[in-house]
Amino acid sequence: MRDSPMRGPHERGGLRGNSRVAASAAILKAAVELFAEQGFEGASIRELAARAGCSPASVYHHHRNKYELFVTIIEASMMLHLAGLRAALAAHDNPVDQLRAVLTDHLRLHMERPEFRLLRNDFYPLRGEERRRFIEERDEYERGVRAIVVRAKELGLVDVEDPKLAVMVTLDGCTRVDNWYRPDGRLSSAEIARRITDFLLAGFGIRPRSAPPP
Repeated sequence: MRDSPMRGPHERGGLRGNSRVAASAAILKAAVELFAEQGFEGASIRELAARAGCSPASVYHHHRNKYELFVTIIEASMMLHLAGLRAALAAHDNPVDQLRAVLTDHLRLHMERPEFRLLRNDFYPLRGEERRRFIEERDEYERGVRAIVVRAKELGLVDVEDPKLAVMVTLDGCTRVDNWYRPDGRLSSAEIARRITDFLLAGFGIRPRSAPPP
């Protein structure tokens, strides 16, 4: 269908831009679902396109290949972790509150966002520059959380012998929550995140907050 002559060039461009954004979002959503169901090797561009409601050519218009699409999803996930860290630092002055916010955010991302379940422990299928970049970003995030714990220790707010080891074990536990969490379970993701965060903070010598009323 041709653009209506009643629409100005800016409006037409805006509509086309919105359409591209919607198509890209549909492709990414379909890719997350398909990779989760069939793995990276089992997913095909043709099936992905059908699920996204577009043609394979449209998928290739947004992404050069299946690998680039996977990298886009994983990098976006890592950016959400880093954004959660920055938000915690900006919202709170007390390092204990910062740590609580970061851990809660980490847990909820892994329970509520299926794309966080895609990357295997060996980082497959990431390779080369993409693998190196992801590891650097992961390490940046871990160092940021560790800095919070170090500051809390310096202020006498936590009781932990080895901040580096404590943070590594804590973040690994938060990441593995998606191995057993089910969205149709008895507790909401928010409540599970609160309970796990209280448990983990107790390991840092931080008393849990009172549970909210039922």
